[in-house]
Amino acid sequence: MDGILDKQLSPALLSKGKSEVASRRERIILDLVRRTPDITRADVTDRSDLPQPTCHRLLDRLADRGLISITKGAPQGRGQPSPHLKLSPDAAFSVGISVNTDVVTFLIVDLSCEVIDQQSFETLPMSKSSTLQRLQSILDEMLLKHGLDRHRLVGVGFAISGFFLKKGVSVNAPEPLLDWSLDPLLEQLEQTFDAPVWLENGGTTGAIGESLVGAGQSYRTFGYLAFNYGFGGGLVLDGQPIFGANGNAGELSTMLRQEEMDNRPGLGSLVASLNQSGHDIGSMIDLAAKIDVDWPEVQAWVSRIRPQLERIIHGLTGILDPEAIVFGGEIPRELANLLITKHRFWHMSRYGQARPAPELVVSNLVHDSSALGAALLPLKNCYFL
Repeated sequence: MDGILDKQLSPALLSKGKSEVASRRERIILDLVRRTPDITRADVTDRSDLPQPTCHRLLDRLADRGLISITKGAPQGRGQPSPHLKLSPDAAFSVGISVNTDVVTFLIVDLSCEVIDQQSFETLPMSKSSTLQRLQSILDEMLLKHGLDRHRLVGVGFAISGFFLKKGVSVNAPEPLLDWSLDPLLEQLEQTFDAPVWLENGGTTGAIGESLVGAGQSYRTFGYLAFNYGFGGGLVLDGQPIFGANGNAGELSTMLRQEEMDNRPGLGSLVASLNQSGHDIGSMIDLAAKIDVDWPEVQAWVSRIRPQLERIIHGLTGILDPEAIVFGGEIPRELANLLITKHRFWHMSRYGQARPAPELVVSNLVHDSSALGAALLPLKNCYFL
């Protein structure tokens, strides 16, 4: 329930007579239904470890509130088939916003974690006031476009590059985002959107997106590498994101010395190198559209950042012991695959056996992972586990 108690949620979403949208036991059930398409009531009873009468009572309550739908199952042999359960997409929705150094992404998801709509726009230089005004307008436009009831808005997840100075309140962002730095950003965001806001680092929300609808479907514990203008990441342990004491868990560049920072695996240095050679790359979106991994500038960048990336991967391996490390953020897929093929684990074997190494995988999320994870964060904190 971390991050919920201080949020003023819409009364339309709250359970009758309570200050929460779902109890712990209801969230167990909702999360099972979310993770298991077409799950039956009998399966929920078996897998939730709740007594059958309690489980059936909670399911009926969730159905009465419009959070799940219960439909008859197809006959299979003797006896009555167990009803099938699905989340009701229209019961609630949330917004995710990701602010990077060259692009802002706005995204809406419904209760079933499906994307309703997404809009991105490039903005340089990055003005906080004008950007927030535009985001406020986009929210109003999308509510009207999709016929969404604002009272069903759980909240806004807001992801931004940089590290926290005070957990969930103010950030120290990269230089292109100077206007967003140091001030009490959370308060400004809640005033802008007139809704509860969860403020997190973009690497962490990327990991959250992966945990709910991406790599988390195959791996419970993984590290997430956020290749953006700069470089960061996120950590997921046994299905739960790790935030850290100050909200800065996953700030992987701290593994590097100051003199190595120019050679960290941030895409900004690659874009600068390509532009110096005359390739005319205007943004990360432009990079993904135009890149050829055989370009000599790309090969030189890979060689330059590889020692630092290897150290980070090995640091994650030793500290987190993950099943996988996901290459995400704004990195083009072919570049991520190239980095994976170049990586070599240093592990020495003992008695002919090497220490288990994580799988290196490329994110398969279609939508902006940081914005998607930001949008899913309010739903996760209020409805799921």
